[in-house]
Amino acid sequence: MLPAQGENNAVQALRETEIIMLLNAILPVWLRQLGSIKNQTEDAVDQLADSVSSIVKHFGRAGVSNVSGQVIRGDVDNLLLSLQYQDRVNQMLTVVIDDMSRLQRIITINNGRIPAPDEWLSELSSRYTMHDERDRHQQAARNGDGGNAKPDSDEVTFF
Repeated sequence: MLPAQGENNAVQALRETEIIMLLNAILPVWLRQLGSIKNQTEDAVDQLADSVSSIVKHFGRAGVSNVSGQVIRGDVDNLLLSLQYQDRVNQMLTVVIDDMSRLQRIITINNGRIPAPDEWLSELSSRYTMHDERDRHQQAARNGDGGNAKPDSDEVTFF
């Protein structure tokens, strides 16, 4: 083996080790964020179905002329709130997808520097727009797991 070839193999092995270390740090964070997105989407779909069902039930039971405006207004408000999850989920997904794209760019550049896991996670955390994202990030980074964190509340965050 030529000296230059051995040096290239050593550099490549070091690079692969750095990539593995980085993946071990960021995959749990991505998994936790995606788990939360999944849970929030399921909850929003359930709320949406309940709201539509309630509206239909009120109209079907009493007829339009006898339906209380307040009851319908409340059902429509609940319907609109359940639709707001789209903005929230879109923001959360965008952060994760952008981070995956960033990793792909770094891996495909043969001579690109592989950031240290702490550096990467700090940069990722700086792009979150909501406190619960940062909380899940810190939990996953600290625990090294990607557990499906259930959202802390049923509140809708407006932007």
